[in-house]
Amino acid sequence: MFQTRLATAPNRETPIFFLTGTPFVRDGSDFYTAFHLYDKKRFSSFWRFVEDRCIVTKTPWKTDVGNIKRSYQDEFRKELAEFSLRRTTKDIPQLADLEYIETEYLVQMPKSVLTMMKTMKKEYILEHPDLDSPEFLSGSGAVYTKLRQLATLPPTKENPKVDWLKDFLTDKKGKVVVYVYYRESAKVIADAIGAVGHISGDLRAAKRMELVDTWRHPGGPQVLVATIPSLNEGISLTEASEIVFLEHTELPSQQEQTIKRLCRRGQKNVVQVHNVRADKTVDMVIKKVLESRGLGITEALKKYLATEEEDTDEWFV
Repeated sequence: MFQTRLATAPNRETPIFFLTGTPFVRDGSDFYTAFHLYDKKRFSSFWRFVEDRCIVTKTPWKTDVGNIKRSYQDEFRKELAEFSLRRTTKDIPQLADLEYIETEYLVQMPKSVLTMMKTMKKEYILEHPDLDSPEFLSGSGAVYTKLRQLATLPPTKENPKVDWLKDFLTDKKGKVVVYVYYRESAKVIADAIGAVGHISGDLRAAKRMELVDTWRHPGGPQVLVATIPSLNEGISLTEASEIVFLEHTELPSQQEQTIKRLCRRGQKNVVQVHNVRADKTVDMVIKKVLESRGLGITEALKKYLATEEEDTDEWFV
């Protein structure tokens, strides 16, 4: 926001509207930036702003800043209304019937893994310094499956998708559903975030429901980890309004069914769908398939496996 005021453009006096879904993230002091930008003279001191409006706890070691004082909330709303407007989905007809919003995230794979994938595409061999021995693959189908798995579970200590998920969950308070495609991915992800368990196709129906019911309980685990084929039909997951895809299915209808588990009767919020993909991997092939009804996975995979390295960037755009 501040950087826009540094522009030396002819239309500098044109009003600019900033929109956010999170006006504050940590505590009441987060509002100071917006107030200071609105009127630098009136709101010139950070600590004066905080002490007048926020719950402040001082100890011999530090000063903790909390939320806006309850006794000051009405006055604070009036101050905020001088330069801001609050809108909810009920205020915007176009959003009133919106079931879900999708957001895309790209994580970057280690260079050694991208090099390994390039070799796999050409020579059908899986070889990496962190693996005990090379693995020979029988054909393009085996290569494709292995490429999908490696995008989520690389052989390196660095795991971009797991790291992204841990960071994502840090500030989340509500229930979250995390979907992958492969059973091994579900197990590793569940172990990495300390989930009670995970749901995959090898679990009996009764055991699946037991894990879901445990997760549904208000005092139960925050995160439910499941494979897409094992939990994409016939069950309601409206206790959560956040869904994370670390892996995707190539079938648009199956992908939609999975999301609909959260978009059912009883859901009170617009569901947030977070699509996490590893850049320059087979994840991007699946993205193309899901976005283009006329592009089949066989055609997309054939093109991807035949793509030379110097043309890869163009293919992924």
